[in-house]
Amino acid sequence: MAGCLFMLPVPISDSPAKESLPALTIETAKRLDYFLAENAKSARAFLKKIGHPKPIAELSIVEIGHRPDPAQVKSWLAPLAAGHDIGIVSEAGCPGIADPGAQVAQKAQEMN
Repeated sequence: MAGCLFMLPVPISDSPAKESLPALTIETAKRLDYFLAENAKSARAFLKKIGHPKPIAELSIVEIGHRPDPAQVKSWLAPLAAGHDIGIVSEAGCPGIADPGAQVAQKAQEMN
């Protein structure tokens, strides 16, 4: 069974994430081991802030940058085919709208 791709918005404020994100979004992020992020440093900070239960160094966080290489997208989504869920962590705002995550989401959709 294929995994699921989750779009995880990251608040731009310094306030606790629970003040601006639904509890389900935070709980989903806390159970994932695989992440794609525009910026790995800010993704690690977000995961630490929400209290991810695993050490950050044990998580797979792939930096896709501001302009993801289309040739890399399929390999970034390989964990999905292996049945693992992946979270796309936005830099600020909603991934997949005006964000590099849109290309990744489109490819995931094409892969079912």
